[in-house]
Amino acid sequence: MRVLYLASMVYVPLGAAGGQGGTRHVMEVAAGLAGKGVTVEVFCAGRSEPTVEITIGDVRYRRFFRGMVAPESAAGSTRAIRRFDVRQWVRRLLGPTVGRGLRKLDSYMDARRIAKWVIEHEVDVIYERSTSYSRAGEFAAKKSGIPFVVEVNDVYQSSSTLAAADRIIVPEPRSLPAKLRSKSIKLPWGVDAETVARSADAERARRTSNETPTIIFVGSFLIWHGAELLLSAAQIVADKGKRANYLFVGDGPNFQEVRRIAESLAISELVTFTGLVSMTEVGTYLGRSDIAVAPYSEQLSSQPGRAAMATPLKVLEYMAAALPVVISQSGNECEVIDEASGLVYKTGDADALAQALISLIDSQPVRAQMGEAGRRQVFEKYTWSAHTASLIDVFKQTVHAN
Repeated sequence: MRVLYLASMVYVPLGAAGGQGGTRHVMEVAAGLAGKGVTVEVFCAGRSEPTVEITIGDVRYRRFFRGMVAPESAAGSTRAIRRFDVRQWVRRLLGPTVGRGLRKLDSYMDARRIAKWVIEHEVDVIYERSTSYSRAGEFAAKKSGIPFVVEVNDVYQSSSTLAAADRIIVPEPRSLPAKLRSKSIKLPWGVDAETVARSADAERARRTSNETPTIIFVGSFLIWHGAELLLSAAQIVADKGKRANYLFVGDGPNFQEVRRIAESLAISELVTFTGLVSMTEVGTYLGRSDIAVAPYSEQLSSQPGRAAMATPLKVLEYMAAALPVVISQSGNECEVIDEASGLVYKTGDADALAQALISLIDSQPVRAQMGEAGRRQVFEKYTWSAHTASLIDVFKQTVHAN
C-alpha cells in the first residue's frame, strides 16, 4: 500500500531527534506505517525550502507546503527564522484580511502542486493531518479519485475538507459536528512506550532512594498548558512544609513568562528549566522524576471539542515512564487517567493541585503503584504500533469501499 501523508503545518527537522508534539506525531505515524510495510511519502511544511527532501528511516519527507516558515532550529523551535519574507511584511502592513487572503492563495497553490504530484505517482490513499489552512488533500482527492482519510486533532478545521473525507480519524467523535460522526473512526493517539520506558528505567536505576521528590512538567508552553498554575501550587506545597523539586522541560510561546513568574517566587531555587530537548532526552528527564503534572487550564475547554479530542502525548509519556500523573479535569476529558494511574483535580484550582501533589509526595508506595498501573495501560492501549495497525485497517477498508 502507498500512502501520501499531508501535514501542512508540521515542519519535520533534519533528524529523528527534536520537534514539538505535531512533528513527533507525524514522524511516529509515518515510521509506524513504514515499519508495517506501507510505502509512505510525507509532504510537510517549509515555505523557504519547498522542494527539500529528507529521508529518515524508511520515510521520505518533502518540504512541499508554502504556508509555514521553517523554524529556526533542527530541534523544532517554535521561533521562526528571521529572514525577509514578502508575505509576512504584507500581512503586517495591510492587516489580517489581506493576510487571510494570502494564506488562501498559498493553500490553493499547495493544492494544485500536490494534486499534480498525486496524478503523476501511484498512491492508494491520501491521509491528511487536517487544519483550517490547507485544502490540498480534498483538492487532490477530487482531482484523482483516490480515497481520502483525514486525521483530526484540533478544533481549527476546513469544513469542506471534513465533508470531502471518506473517513475521519479522531480520538473522540463527539468533538465533531453530529453530521460527520457516522464516518468517524475513534482512534487514540500513541506514544513510543518502549523507548520512553527504557530510558526512564535506566535513569531511575542511577538515583538514590532518599532523594527529594521531583515533580515534572513537559510541554511546549502553550497558554492552555497551565504551567503557571503548577508554580502557584508549588508555592502552596512549600508553605505547607513539604519539600519537592520542580522540573520544567520544553520551550514555547509562554516559556519566558513562566520563567519570569518562577524567578519572582520564594521557591525559585527549587525550580529548573531545561529549555527544548530532543525526543530521546524526554525519557531520561522522566526517569529523574517522581510525579508528573499536566495542569491544563480553562483555555483548553474554551473552544468546543478541543478538550474532548485531547490525548496529550506528554501524559502518555508520563505513564510509559511509570510516573503517577496529576491532571486537571480539562486535560482528562478523554479519561486517559483513572483512579489507578493518577489524580484528577478541579481545573484552575491551585489549592486542589497542591493537595494532590502533597498526597503523592507523602506516599512513595502510592506513587509506585499508580506509576505501574499507568504503564500497563499505555502498553495495552496507547502505543504507536497499535495506532498504526488500526490505521492500516482503516486505509484498507476505505480503499475497498471505493
